[in-house]
Amino acid sequence: MTRLTDVPLSVGVQHESEDSSGPATPHQTSTSGGGATQSGGSMGNSHPSSGGSTAESSERRRRRRKHRHRNDPRSNRTSRLLIHPSSWRKYIISIIVCLALIGLGVGVVSIIEIRRQGDLRSAAQQLSTTAGYSVSAQLDHCVSSVLALGVLIQQNGTIENFDDTAKYILSIYGSGGIGILDLARNSTVTHVYPPNFGNLAALNQSLIDNPDTRHSVQRALEKRVVVLQGPLAPRVQNQFAVVGRYAIFVQNKITGLDEYWGLADATVYVNKLIQASQMNTLDAAYSYWFSTTDPRAEAPVVFYSNTKSAAPTDAVVVVITLTEGTWYLMVQPSEGWKWSTSLWYEIIIVIVVALVLTLLLFQLLRQPEMLSGMVLKRTRELEDARVKLERSNKLLEQMDKMKDRFLANTSHELRTPLMGII
Repeated sequence: MTRLTDVPLSVGVQHESEDSSGPATPHQTSTSGGGATQSGGSMGNSHPSSGGSTAESSERRRRRRKHRHRNDPRSNRTSRLLIHPSSWRKYIISIIVCLALIGLGVGVVSIIEIRRQGDLRSAAQQLSTTAGYSVSAQLDHCVSSVLALGVLIQQNGTIENFDDTAKYILSIYGSGGIGILDLARNSTVTHVYPPNFGNLAALNQSLIDNPDTRHSVQRALEKRVVVLQGPLAPRVQNQFAVVGRYAIFVQNKITGLDEYWGLADATVYVNKLIQASQMNTLDAAYSYWFSTTDPRAEAPVVFYSNTKSAAPTDAVVVVITLTEGTWYLMVQPSEGWKWSTSLWYEIIIVIVVALVLTLLLFQLLRQPEMLSGMVLKRTRELEDARVKLERSNKLLEQMDKMKDRFLANTSHELRTPLMGII
């Protein structure tokens, strides 16, 4: 049997529970009332506290919205806008450093390649100098044959058997490219060796009256040394040739004076001369051109080459100084002065290294931002954990209060019937 005085107590307990923990659930109502009457009383008396429950629910919804807004990446636009310039600064610094590294690497590779080209030119220069000296020495050796003829005539006053003498001289000097030996008594050709049809056509020609040979004859008479004429178009075999010419003077036994006897000529074919020289070192990997100056032409005249292409302007040039005149030997590699095949691989390696270093630099520049993000994320996690802990503590406190009130109500409900029975 329930007393009327017990109802307000139960209702008051229910109101207090609603104020502390929000709207009462059906489970809480049935537990604290002990029957349908108490539940109905609780529900009927819950209207006075509905304002506080609505305010508390609004506060909870506001906190949840605030928590979702804080964890939503789309809501962090303001912070991203704040770090946006610094991010662009990192990209700009990385791009500048990458371009600088690539430029520096390409510059170093270019310097190495230029030095490599210089080494190639130095090697070509050394080989060309050696070849030019060999050609000059071989030509001097060939034209020395006219000195041998001149000495024989100076000693004997004449020469008895020219063919045998010329054959013997050619066996000594002719390996360098001598094609023709001739004597010109009083500047008129009288003897020619070898006596073939093409060479015999030169007999009885006056060298002093020929406009092509007059200047060379006059120089030989004035200097009394071996002079060179050519390279010039040869008389036979359609080859360029060089003529070594020596003026022979014989001493008069009566007067003791030197009298002009005639000329000794040696025609040296250029192709045989160069083949007899040490040009094999150049033939293997180089193209070369021999040229000389011609007063009748504006540019040097190329008279021999091991290739059909024209002489380049960037070839290595070696000056060959002869007893008479100057030759020029121009040399370049057979494929030209090309860049090394490894140049592109070196440039690719430079670019790859620059990109790797730039990536490492970019990661290093991003470290403060990444650390800040990690700290911010950890702070948010700690804040969420703190909020959850506070909620758990409040829930435990509410449950503890509910327990105390339940025990108090239970003891009161049991004490009242017992007191009535007693």
